[in-house]
Amino acid sequence: MMQMWLPFLLLIPGAWQDRKNRQIAVWQIFLPAAGGILLRLLRRDISLWILVDLIPGGILCGASFLCGGAVGAGDGLMLAVLGLCRGGVRAVGEAFLALILLILWGMIQIRRKKLTAKTPIAYLPFLWLTDGIFVLAGG
Repeated sequence: MMQMWLPFLLLIPGAWQDRKNRQIAVWQIFLPAAGGILLRLLRRDISLWILVDLIPGGILCGASFLCGGAVGAGDGLMLAVLGLCRGGVRAVGEAFLALILLILWGMIQIRRKKLTAKTPIAYLPFLWLTDGIFVLAGG
């Protein structure tokens, strides 16, 4: 049971910091990464397939590099950590659902004139929320 909730709980500090400052501290990336490695060790699931699970985060980090930082590299690293904890396929599903929620929330906030189209929005809180939805939906 705790194996389902551990990555979700370890994402809280990074999501909170990203929401407040639009930055993620290095320790907030390494803490969930260590948790992901611990989960893999507990499940005896250490193999080269871990590299495949890191691909979604690597793609987002590459997008950050190509966009000159418009997409945060910290978000890509956290997605890689999520892939390490949950698996690459699930990380892709969570990333897309988080993006959909972010777009919907942004459109509502723009409509209410709380944000403009140029206002940056933190992605990690939506990724954290999506991870919670996936855990509550069964795992």
